[in-house]
Amino acid sequence: MGISLEYAEINSGADQAQALASYLATGGLTVDDVDYVNMSIADAKAALDGGSVDAAFIAGAAAYQAKQQGYHMAADGEGLIKAIIAVAVREDFYEKNRDVIGRFVEAQKRVGAFMKDNQDEDLQIVAEELDLDEEAVREMYACYDFSMDVTDEDKKGFQKTADFMLESGMIEEELNVNSLFL
Repeated sequence: MGISLEYAEINSGADQAQALASYLATGGLTVDDVDYVNMSIADAKAALDGGSVDAAFIAGAAAYQAKQQGYHMAADGEGLIKAIIAVAVREDFYEKNRDVIGRFVEAQKRVGAFMKDNQDEDLQIVAEELDLDEEAVREMYACYDFSMDVTDEDKKGFQKTADFMLESGMIEEELNVNSLFL
């Protein structure tokens, strides 16, 4: 087909692969129809900037910067996938280290409270860390849900990803994601 598509692995390769496959399917294509290369977001953005690829699957600050540079956004994932980020541990680790898990959860709660109670300061910190202006961070901030609650909708999203992983051969056995929650 002649399309060079760079796929940037973000947090979960399954989520990104599912988003890419879903997007391609809207045009009647599969990953086999494109020249697919897995690379980091920074490398995918550099390849796009350098003209060695026609398209890059990027996110976060890199996506915002690409938009500011005038790149055309072919898709944003809306309606294709609900990306959900979770921290998971093996059950044996959980059983042996409940104190560590408890401290982690409490730290996450403190961070969430700080973000909620000090949004301007939080945005300033993030802007400095990402080397972006605060308005850019404010715009992106609205795209994220920082809640620690796992909703039924989240579980449906996890199940959709697990089903995709099974169908695409990323996992060998069917998984009921409800079994993952204690």
